[in-house]
Amino acid sequence: MDQADTENDAAWFSRRFGALIRARRQQMGLSLEDLATVAGVGIRFVHELEKGKPTCQIGRALVVAGLVGLDPVTLLEQQSAS
Repeated sequence: MDQADTENDAAWFSRRFGALIRARRQQMGLSLEDLATVAGVGIRFVHELEKGKPTCQIGRALVVAGLVGLDPVTLLEQQSAS
């Protein structure tokens, strides 16, 4: 696997992860501001995370995911199984 493949995979995973967070946030009836406040991050961070920005800080991204009920380890295991 070369660097281009790695970057493409990272971009795909980032977009998918962000889409899952956005869908779950919307299902919970939370606004961007609501989620940002609870997570202790800025609205811009949540927006960029949901848009799939691959350079979002992983620690903060995991906190946000956990707050909307997503377990990243389980998501990765499900991806590996498919």
